Amino acid sequence: MTRTPWRRLGAALLTLLLAAAVAGCVTAPRTSLQADWTNPQLAGTKFSKIIIVTVSDLEFGQKIFQDQLAARLQAAGVNAVASGRFFSSTGPAQREALRGIIANAKADGVIFARSVNTETVKQQQADIAGGVPLATTVGLYDVWTGIGIGVAGVGWVAAPSAVVSTSTTTDVYLFEVKGEKLVWSARMNTTNRARMNTTNSDQGNLTPVVTQVVNTVVDTMKRDRVL
Repeated sequence: MTRTPWRRLGAALLTLLLAAAVAGCVTAPRTSLQADWTNPQLAGTKFSKIIIVTVSDLEFGQKIFQDQLAARLQAAGVNAVASGRFFSSTGPAQREALRGIIANAKADGVIFARSVNTETVKQQQADIAGGVPLATTVGLYDVWTGIGIGVAGVGWVAAPSAVVSTSTTTDVYLFEVKGEKLVWSARMNTTNRARMNTTNSDQGNLTPVVTQVVNTVVDTMKRDRVL
């Protein structure tokens, strides 16, 4: 009988710990690779300089991404630089700006990344259904203007969940400038059960999420022997 209070206390502590663990799982963002593709015709392509260009609604998010990815690639022995130009949209009106950035940088390779934020309810991303993910037959500037982007086997399915989550999809492309051909591409998905703020004051909270995406990009490029 004297052990009962201790057992109750232990059970209560265990319940609190489990609740805390579940809460942590619910709120912590998680980035995963959804698909990646390497052009077999351009395998082993080496670049003397790669310029990083980004598109997102969040300017400070683009800056963090460009700076972190440039630093990680430089550490891996790749001459990669942040463009320092932040786009909120693509399209024909921005095509010449992109050409100018590449020309001024004297780059022979371009990493083009863009993110799209969507809040989903009772939805989750489906598994890759097959085909060649992120393979496209159009060139660098056609992708920039949104023409003919082909993504195979990516879709959405209903899920029995009432939790509202923020899902951020990031597409990353590596292009050869001379031939305007796609060398490598990947799609990452970052989910967060808690709503992600989009104000500049939330930059500190966004940085770890961007770091997850950058780490996934670099690890995938290494695995695919693009670096």
